Amino acid sequence: MTAPMPTINLLPLARRVRRARHRVIAGWFTAGVLVAIGAMAPAGAMALATGSGAAEIEDRTRRAERSIEQLQAEEPRLRRRIADLQQTDRVLKAVEDRADWRPLLHALSAASNGARFERIESRITSEGRTEVRTQIIALVDSLTEARAFVLRLEESGVFDSVTLTNSSRVQLTNAEVVRCEIDARFRLRSTP
Repeated sequence: MTAPMPTINLLPLARRVRRARHRVIAGWFTAGVLVAIGAMAPAGAMALATGSGAAEIEDRTRRAERSIEQLQAEEPRLRRRIADLQQTDRVLKAVEDRADWRPLLHALSAASNGARFERIESRITSEGRTEVRTQIIALVDSLTEARAFVLRLEESGVFDSVTLTNSSRVQLTNAEVVRCEIDARFRLRSTP
């Protein structure tokens, strides 16, 4: 067998160096182009997608603006509603520790038996203990009926004391009646 023949490059050295430089430059250029294309691909995809996406974004924007306009139009009504609720809250707080007037009103209704009330005036006093002092002015048919009215108020069990303070005959256009003034007192009870 014969020995392999050595390869000899017959091209001049300067040409070989230039060719090697061109290969390296071409490689780097190709790598740079590929990196640029890879970096711009998402931007290109987004640019192509935004054609249909822009209309959708504009539609969403319009809907959001309409919602904001509706909420702004609703705001005055909601502010009035809040003001009404705050007023109701203030009233409820003002009366939450009120006296329970139901026993007084039930006793007056049950004991009236034909008496016509001219005036009923109650006030809360704190003379040693908290009590309600009620002045009742009623018109009844006779003095006997006035006394019976006082007894019915005492028997109601609501009042601690009931006193007939004054009575007088009064002439109305069609009848004569007795005008009686009654002082009734009871201890204050809070609402359950």
